[in-house]
Amino acid sequence: MYQPHSSEPRWSFVRRRLKSALYWYIALDIVQCYQRRNPMFSRPGTLWPTVSSQGYLLKPVNVFSRAVGVAGGIALGYFLLSAAMVAIGFSLPRDWPDIYGKWSDSYTIRRFWG
Repeated sequence: MYQPHSSEPRWSFVRRRLKSALYWYIALDIVQCYQRRNPMFSRPGTLWPTVSSQGYLLKPVNVFSRAVGVAGGIALGYFLLSAAMVAIGFSLPRDWPDIYGKWSDSYTIRRFWG
């Protein structure tokens, strides 16, 4: 479950969020490099290519690539915005919960979506 960062110092929070933003930026860069080189993501003339259009071996890689692209884009913006708002004093660290929970907490469907 969510634990607020009520006692975390402001600059420690900002450093931690910028570090997380850097990790997501690197992940997005890797995923975008894969997507640029993969013809499934940039096939001209087709509107919606399917992730399984390259066969069963690349299907999990393509799904993972799309998921990381979406989740990473959301997380990167959230982490940068939270770091900026706390750094300039508009909000406190406790006002910015983690955007995604721990994977170890999602051992049932209910806990995954909760």
